[in-house]
Amino acid sequence: MPPRRPLLAAALLASCLAAAACSDPGAPRTGGLVDDSATPLVAGSAAELAAARQRWEAAGITRYRFTEGRGCFCADSRSVRLDVARAAEPPHHEAVQSVAYDDEGPEGPVRYPEFFLTVGGLFATIQHAIDNHVEILVRYHPVYGYPTTVDVEPSQHPMDGGVLYQVRRFEILERQ
Repeated sequence: MPPRRPLLAAALLASCLAAAACSDPGAPRTGGLVDDSATPLVAGSAAELAAARQRWEAAGITRYRFTEGRGCFCADSRSVRLDVARAAEPPHHEAVQSVAYDDEGPEGPVRYPEFFLTVGGLFATIQHAIDNHVEILVRYHPVYGYPTTVDVEPSQHPMDGGVLYQVRRFEILERQ
């Protein structure tokens, strides 16, 4: 029987290596929160945006939920929880299914829900800033590509300008 042990050990090792190569610990199929690790905060560029969009498209996410914080000197900048449905086929239209406050403030309907952006809206904001040479800092999720931080005109924050979007607690609800 001893000669079988090396063979069994080799088979077990090969099985573990194959499973590790095919799995992505930061990529739940659906349900559960996505690992919040992100790339460094960088100046927005067309190349970074294209790479992030490619990761986002490859993920095949058709329904997701996340908390979005919006920082600015404007009305109602509390954090909200968005539930979004995304069409599986291009052009991947998105529809907000629900939006609710996600903080310690008073309950009630979200004031100005249009101020809060889906992933597609965040990508569009980044694209608009790049196209118009507006100062923007961006951080993307390394696996899924969605923006985790979008800081538009950060140098204007001390003067009541600019806006900061932060994505947290991203959850995949459905995938293709």
